[in-house]
Amino acid sequence: MSSAVVMEVPTFTYSLYQKCSWLTFTEIVLPGVCIAYLRRYDYSRDSKFYFIIANIFFVISTFLWILVQSFTVVSLPFSLITYPLLFIPVFIIGYKRQELSILLRGKFNDD
Repeated sequence: MSSAVVMEVPTFTYSLYQKCSWLTFTEIVLPGVCIAYLRRYDYSRDSKFYFIIANIFFVISTFLWILVQSFTVVSLPFSLITYPLLFIPVFIIGYKRQELSILLRGKFNDD
């Protein structure tokens, strides 16, 4: 592994060739930073909309990764499933609400 910090996640089903999945520290930190950033954005707007959406999609993508890992022999990266399912819905919702440029620039006030 190329990461300094790696966790082993045991599999839920028996497989002859796979005993565990590898979960790197960076695969947990980046979604956490994204969710914290969206919480800060929501705090500046007195809402919890993006924070809740990001948490829901992070939980869904985590369970989806666990499900995929239980049926595949090859260990897939956590980020392969989690990042798209976390970022794409936030970008689509931000675009629909016409807040995407504010979200991407980070120019908002949080008193």
